Amino acid sequence: MLDQNETPVVPYSGNVQWRFIVVAGDVDLDAARRVLYACYATRIRFAIPRPCEPVTSLCSSFAGLESMMKMLRIDQLRPTQMTHGMREVREKTEKYKALSGHELEMAIAERPIPVVYGPNSAPFAIDHHHVAAALWRANVKSVPFVLVRDLSFLPHADFWQTMENNRWTYPYDAEGRRRPFSEMPEHVWELADDEFRSLAASVRDAGGYEKTSVPLEEFRWADLFRCSLPRPNSDDEFESLVKKAIKLAKSGIALGLPGYLGPVD
Repeated sequence: MLDQNETPVVPYSGNVQWRFIVVAGDVDLDAARRVLYACYATRIRFAIPRPCEPVTSLCSSFAGLESMMKMLRIDQLRPTQMTHGMREVREKTEKYKALSGHELEMAIAERPIPVVYGPNSAPFAIDHHHVAAALWRANVKSVPFVLVRDLSFLPHADFWQTMENNRWTYPYDAEGRRRPFSEMPEHVWELADDEFRSLAASVRDAGGYEKTSVPLEEFRWADLFRCSLPRPNSDDEFESLVKKAIKLAKSGIALGLPGYLGPVD
């Protein structure tokens, strides 16, 4: 049994898509939420049961897992990357703003933030920066998180070296230039906008390449587009660029990038 004050360490292998099946019916939402967070943290897929199978009884089956439901204020999260795609952040923000009550809680629960504790026990987000930034812009102040590793015992230099060795950080600016870790933003909403990071997400969503579990894959695609295509200056230019980027993503020049699908027929 886990101590109630202990945050369990959960392995993390990059972007993992999760789907939770909610069966219609009256349920104890507080109990369901505890199970949802706990099951997510341990990578268990499940369905919230019908009223004839009380959620509270299911909770008791996961008694030791309930302590995995931990919340963290978004303003405490430290970024591990210097840029994000503001188009993606704005899109996610609007989706969160359109939700309320139980639907919003479920949407938040689907994406707990993977965290590594750094010097002074500061929580560093190693993924889902867009999610955290969008939630903040949607006036959500706290998020569930999963502790991946506790590196609070390391001095700053060793901490960042370990983070980079594990591909948990990306210290490059919107021009693709490497920057010192001392320039890493303090908050997730302070990340610089990188149009090519937004382009990488749009190309992936349009089927230009597959989403994989490879860490930082979107940044690798963004760098390809940055080196090959002009920076868009308007929404129309961006939409036009997506079509060109899809062709580029399926050409031989992209061979070797994570999620590569092969040449256009």
